[in-house]
Amino acid sequence: PQPAATPPSPQPSVEIAGSSGQPSRAITGTGLLPLARILDIARRRVPGDVVEVDLDDDDGRPEYELEILTAEGRSIEIKIDARTGTILEVEED
Repeated sequence: PQPAATPPSPQPSVEIAGSSGQPSRAITGTGLLPLARILDIARRRVPGDVVEVDLDDDDGRPEYELEILTAEGRSIEIKIDARTGTILEVEED
């Protein structure tokens, strides 16, 4: 008999929504970096668990706003340009 397969560990879910609960038409479509790349950029800058992700339109520029909970229990908000991956702002909530 073959050994039982190890069940995959649960992955945290991330939901992306605009202020209305749905992505804005102005920021949907091509040209945006994949969420996996944005998460990688954010975690390299602020290690921790991503607890919230929003995709917003800031004066015509799409940007991701992420909330990260650090191992020390601090809540850090990081804003990243959705097209270039440039970190725009990092602040503690």
